[in-house]
Amino acid sequence: MKGMSKSNKKHEPTIADVLDAVQTGFSRHEDILTELQTGFARHKDVLIELQTGSERHERILTTLHEGQQNLSEQLKNAGRRLANTQNRNVTRTGVKEKFSILDHERRIRHLEKTRS
Repeated sequence: MKGMSKSNKKHEPTIADVLDAVQTGFSRHEDILTELQTGFARHKDVLIELQTGSERHERILTTLHEGQQNLSEQLKNAGRRLANTQNRNVTRTGVKEKFSILDHERRIRHLEKTRS
C-alpha cells in the first residue's frame, strides 16, 4: 500500500466511534420528540381555547336568541294592548256620538213642539 495516499485509506470505525454515532442519533431523535411533544402541547392548548371560546359563543347565541324571543313576545303584547285601546276608543266615540245624536233629536223635537 505504498502507492495509496492517506485520504484514500479506509478507516475502520472502532466501537467507541459506533457508540458515539448511535448516541448522537439518539440525541437528535430525543430533540425531535421533545419538539413534537411541545408542539402537541401547544396544539392541545389551542384546541382547549377554541372549545372554551366555542362554548362562550354558544352561550352568547343562546342569550341573544332568548332576548329575541322575549322582544318578539313584548311586541306582540304591545300590539294587543294597542288594538284593545283603539277598540275601546272607537267604542267610546261611537257611544258618545249616539248620545249626541239622541240629544240633538230631543232638542229638535222640543223645538218643533214649541213652534207648533
